[in-house]
Amino acid sequence: MKKSIGLINGRHEMPVEGYLLEEATPGDEAYTAAYEAAYAYLTGAIQDAPVGTITQEEQSWGTAGGGLVQYKTKSIDLQFFYTGLTEAVLGALDGFDQAKRAMPKTVVIDGETVSLSANIHLMRYDTVLGEYQELRREAPAVDVRLWDDYIESLGEQDIRRRCPECQHVLTLDDIYRLEAKGIVRCPYCYGRLR
Repeated sequence: MKKSIGLINGRHEMPVEGYLLEEATPGDEAYTAAYEAAYAYLTGAIQDAPVGTITQEEQSWGTAGGGLVQYKTKSIDLQFFYTGLTEAVLGALDGFDQAKRAMPKTVVIDGETVSLSANIHLMRYDTVLGEYQELRREAPAVDVRLWDDYIESLGEQDIRRRCPECQHVLTLDDIYRLEAKGIVRCPYCYGRLR
């Protein structure tokens, strides 16, 4: 399901279905309001997304194609139009990020396993073209959940602790690097590690 959302209503004209915030005041309040709005918006959008079916060729290691397989999915492609007020932009991006991290990979709906996914496309105004363009990355984004699965597969000897706030797994290297800098907060959600 494709959706589009702007950051703050009334600041700039945007080709969107709605806005995360009606107004914002610079500072911590803007960050917090945008964070909470983005988290709630993405969580609600994925819940409201219809269940779809994806058909693709089955992948089998060491054998020729295994035929076609159908998967049930609920997904959202969200175009996020942002401008100005840095605190609100950062809050919204963090809110979307935390909503994606909190989202389970799969859920069971009517007895069927359904995969969940959300893609956020950052839309910025290009003054030369006079229109919004998707912000392109040089390197592909990394799905943090895949990294967490990898860390989990290493076993307990390579894991020192989980963040009590976001449950992100911190490796010994992470812990040593943070402690060397005197940091006792999770680098992902800033929750206290001790």
